[in-house]
Amino acid sequence: MQGCATHCRPRDWEYYEHPDVEYVVHLDVCWRSIWLGLYAAVPTSMSNIIPAILPKNLSELRERLALVEGAVREVHIDVVDGQYAPNLTWPYAGAGQEEEFTNIAEHRDALPYRDSVAVEVDVMVEDSPQVAREWCAAGASRVVLHADSEKAQEAAQALQDMRHHRQALIGVALSCDASPALLAPFAGLYDFVQVMGIARVGFQGEPFDSRAIALLAQLHAEYPVLDIQVDGGVGADTIPALIAAGASRLIVGSAIFESDDPGRELAVLESLAQGAHPDSAQGKPR
Repeated sequence: MQGCATHCRPRDWEYYEHPDVEYVVHLDVCWRSIWLGLYAAVPTSMSNIIPAILPKNLSELRERLALVEGAVREVHIDVVDGQYAPNLTWPYAGAGQEEEFTNIAEHRDALPYRDSVAVEVDVMVEDSPQVAREWCAAGASRVVLHADSEKAQEAAQALQDMRHHRQALIGVALSCDASPALLAPFAGLYDFVQVMGIARVGFQGEPFDSRAIALLAQLHAEYPVLDIQVDGGVGADTIPALIAAGASRLIVGSAIFESDDPGRELAVLESLAQGAHPDSAQGKPR
């Protein structure tokens, strides 16, 4: 792949060096760009735990956001239309839901907690170019496109104006059994990569697929400064190995929201991730 810096760092951001970590400061006053600046102001050498929500309706989205609001600055929302993956989520899972979402995308309403929690959307739909742009209009500041979906390249191209104006970061998701070569058609079009930790995408609570470790390690070896996140099967038993293989962000759904105390579980997993990082002062993985 040519021009790795194009893939690894969003354009038009300013970088400041620190003896131990790198900080990135974005200088835009637009609220969405401010969120992008907050992402980047976190030391790049440390991982983040990002709660994942697979909502069946807007009420469930609001309820799950309420459980973590104040503890996180970002959530990952899975959007599934039943075409790319055999599941349905909001706004495709019931009557009236698409109208609810249209009202949000057209600014007659707003996503819950929009002013305090940023949104990364994982687009698992047939018409990804249209849906991705609608979610950006609704307020998403990170968009994940699946490399093996039919219109992923078209969607990535369609989002370049927003990317270049610092309104969104674009990620490309690879299945756990994929080859890094699938990234080639997206050269110059994305900012980060998502490795799927499960074989059956579009669902939560699926078992972790160990092939994700090999793919993650291969990507990290080839592109050591590329931001790589893992989605699916992430929990206390997989976090140390994922960090060791090169993950910089971990998307966690059922391990958080199916626990008795989501806020406490989030803190436990974050502590585990920080301790597992090789640059952590806490030392070796627990």
